[in-house]
Amino acid sequence: MRYVPNGSQRINVNPITKPVWKTNFRGRGGTWGSKTYIRFLKEIKKPLINAFADYELLWLPLRVDLLLCPKRPKASKFPFPQGDVDNFSKSILDALTDVLWVDDWQVQTETIHKEWAPLGEEGFFSVTWKTLPGYEQYPIFMERKIGKELADG
Repeated sequence: MRYVPNGSQRINVNPITKPVWKTNFRGRGGTWGSKTYIRFLKEIKKPLINAFADYELLWLPLRVDLLLCPKRPKASKFPFPQGDVDNFSKSILDALTDVLWVDDWQVQTETIHKEWAPLGEEGFFSVTWKTLPGYEQYPIFMERKIGKELADG
């Protein structure tokens, strides 16, 4: 395993927006309410694990840049994907938790850009990250990392 404080990866999985939480009858429990999102979470696991297999989890605050390129539909009136950028981002940041970083609360700065994937190509996204200097002195970040490692066994 190696610690990669700055890097970039392209993941060949079609990005989707994260749906809203829908509570069940009388507010007891709930679901993300989207079979597409549940399928996305299953589909993305293997490519992420393969891409970051030999990376140590990042534990310091981060700057993250996302390029989101959903597959272009056969017909669309829109010059770029319609979903809210923050909802695209949420699905990606959640998926990268426990794979690239300890938790997505570490993301202090984020830039998001969305555009259609080139015509004829499948959807993909790329993530670029940089750990932010000056936070090594705060023990809370190392405590979270150690806590995560202990919890995982």
